[in-house]
Amino acid sequence: MYSRYDEKTLGSIDQLSRLYRASTIELVRGLSARKLQDGRYLVPVENLPWCTVFDLGTEVPLVREGRRLCVKVGIEPQRIPAAVEIGVGFLIKTSDSEYYCLGALITGRRALAKCRFRTFSQPFDLWDFPKIIAIPEVKAICEEKYADESSIINVEVPVECLSVLGLTNMVSRSTRYLVAMTDLVAVMGNVKIRLYRDTLSYV
Repeated sequence: MYSRYDEKTLGSIDQLSRLYRASTIELVRGLSARKLQDGRYLVPVENLPWCTVFDLGTEVPLVREGRRLCVKVGIEPQRIPAAVEIGVGFLIKTSDSEYYCLGALITGRRALAKCRFRTFSQPFDLWDFPKIIAIPEVKAICEEKYADESSIINVEVPVECLSVLGLTNMVSRSTRYLVAMTDLVAVMGNVKIRLYRDTLSYV
């Protein structure tokens, strides 16, 4: 259907194991972690095992001439469990520990709310996370989308949702990355995310 796409798995169990085993030197050198004043090491979003980051190749504005940035993303398997929510959106960094994901919250049930705001940190089913590691928060501001409607989902900057939350200043920003996140270890590595590069446009 589309000639140019990148495909990655959603998260990585191998990367999670690596994070658990990492020494402080490996955290800094291998995972680009930064030591905080409290002694913990802050791992950037692109190296968190439950996040998958796509580089768009160039910095692009979220909104251009009143139109919002959009890209088509494929999800496989098409049908995901009802309890699963996958955040997919354009990544904005506001500080070393705070990021925003602006796009779609893909669910395995019927979409109930047009706009959703939620925070992704560590997965719900991850209990014994190393205390020496600090995790940046990713605040997802998203339009809900039902995964079973189509294997191809439009991920758009949710301008209306930003307006409702009083974050319209965000639309003046630009991004270089698309991020996909899960809140369940059980999903990691079992879902494929496909970014269709040919579809990056403004709507």
